[in-house]
Amino acid sequence: MVLIEMRRQLIVLVCAVSAFGLAGGCGNHNLKQWEKPWDPNSIWDGNAPEGGAIPDFFEGKSGPLPESVVGVWEGEIPDILWDIKVESDGSILRLVHCVAGALKVELGGVEANGVDNSYYVFKLGPCESKYFPDARMLRAKIVIDYFIMKMPSGEIEGRMEDYFEGFVSEDGSRWDTQWFSFRWVKGVAPPDIKMMKAYPMPLVFIKLDPTQPRAEHVLE
Repeated sequence: MVLIEMRRQLIVLVCAVSAFGLAGGCGNHNLKQWEKPWDPNSIWDGNAPEGGAIPDFFEGKSGPLPESVVGVWEGEIPDILWDIKVESDGSILRLVHCVAGALKVELGGVEANGVDNSYYVFKLGPCESKYFPDARMLRAKIVIDYFIMKMPSGEIEGRMEDYFEGFVSEDGSRWDTQWFSFRWVKGVAPPDIKMMKAYPMPLVFIKLDPTQPRAEHVLE
């Protein structure tokens, strides 16, 4: 049930971006079916949750990031793609967000115009990672502080938070994570944070080799 809920939130956003003709995947679907709130008695008020969805996410004894952790991590399952570039200080300034299949977002945000006066804007919020050496655990938090997608059929706006935590292999080539994904959309009931925390989605990231040729969507 949780995975269905999570996938439904992603489909809303992926299909919306696809309507611009700037990303593939869903085609030109009618978004009217998603405009009704999931719970008519509980609508998101437009405010960011205090402290984020998981305010204690980085609690614990963290340490410097080893060189093996720094770089671009790629995670992919059907219809969902992530590239996360971890800097040496733990900051995350560039990424490929799964919201549109492969939407590059950099510090400050990204915006683009589509057809029929459509456009989208994604503002990158505070994103960071921390490493916990005792457990070889890497944690990363990705925030889209605000987004809006304007289409001929209407507009969607809201906020996104994604959390990843998991163990890094001894050779630094693989990061086995649990993915916690939260989507707040205007006019829609907010996510059930307690439920989503209880049932994260597994997602494996592979460390990209900077010496090898890269696909177009991959970060430099």
